[in-house]
Amino acid sequence: MKDEGDYFTVLQNKKRKLKVSSVTWAEYLCDFLEMTKNEERSTNIATVIRGYYGLIDTDIKLKILRELVEEAIQTSAIKEILSDRVDQKQVLNATKRENTRKDKQEKNLNTEIAMKSQENQTDDVQVGHGGVDELVRRKEENDKSNISRSRTEGKRHLVQHLETEIEKLSIRSSPLGKDRQYNRYWFFKREGRLFVETADSREWGYYNTKEEL
Repeated sequence: MKDEGDYFTVLQNKKRKLKVSSVTWAEYLCDFLEMTKNEERSTNIATVIRGYYGLIDTDIKLKILRELVEEAIQTSAIKEILSDRVDQKQVLNATKRENTRKDKQEKNLNTEIAMKSQENQTDDVQVGHGGVDELVRRKEENDKSNISRSRTEGKRHLVQHLETEIEKLSIRSSPLGKDRQYNRYWFFKREGRLFVETADSREWGYYNTKEEL
């Protein structure tokens, strides 16, 4: 409504406020349907304005919703949100890569410390007890190893958190593919179900489990 596009012009010409309420929404929807100039949907304007939107066929409602969504995603407000999410996702991916790199370095360091510790234990068996100084040195190495392992565990949890945040910012704008009847298949990670959209977009269904599929 505030994007200063075609719909904004329609509302300006009709001197409507740029705010929809639970009382006036039908008027704004009718203005939108008039603007789209689609004969199939325009024939329902009288039904909507009289307050009988609930009586309209479900497939028509879905087409109206699809028109509204397609119009909305072209606005600067939505584009800014999508752009911001893409930027956030890139930052999170960069952070994840950096943490993965550091984690790998720490793992290599832990491996070296463990090997040295094993060598020292072998030397102790061969030479005998190495005295107080040797015990202190071994304790320091073990402490370093424990601290390093603790840091590695913390990094692992951080990576898992980053993966969760990246998943929240994921945007799917195209289906996984189609079958021979041209039904479209969609999968959204947070939803956890495989959705199926018919070729004419009139019906949707979903698979909940692998067994159903």
